[in-house]
Amino acid sequence: MTNSIDTANCPHCRNQLLTVRYQKDICSHCMQHLQKPPSVIFLLVNCPGVEVDYDLDRAILRCKQCDLIATYNKMVEPVTSAPSAKSAKMIEKDIGRALELMNDEALDQATRAMLREALPAMEQKLREAGRVGEKKHEEIWKKHWGIWGKGRFEVETSHQTIR
Repeated sequence: MTNSIDTANCPHCRNQLLTVRYQKDICSHCMQHLQKPPSVIFLLVNCPGVEVDYDLDRAILRCKQCDLIATYNKMVEPVTSAPSAKSAKMIEKDIGRALELMNDEALDQATRAMLREALPAMEQKLREAGRVGEKKHEEIWKKHWGIWGKGRFEVETSHQTIR
């Protein structure tokens, strides 16, 4: 008996899937086995606090690996392109410049005092800019968790990025 091969498109990543009859379905993009996402009941019981994606058809096989890669790719985007990341770099430069000026012997005492007073506000803005990026990461992970739930790996990763 020979296996017949059908093709279809992955509903998530639009990559071509190989459906081999008499064998498990395989994602042609990453060659991982396709899986049905966990049921809504499973997620509600085992993943409290996760916003379940009720619109997702959980009877359709998905590639968990491709979903995970897509989540990581979305996480990299905000870090490198978000205004908060750019403003954080600018604030860090401003703080460094202010510290340099405070150590400059030619600077008068009044200007040093103003810089010393401005430094805590600049550091607060830097912390706020960091929180914006963390919130974006959490939103990205929430979408992934709404499909697959929080696995051990995803929980550990989310705690590393969201502090």
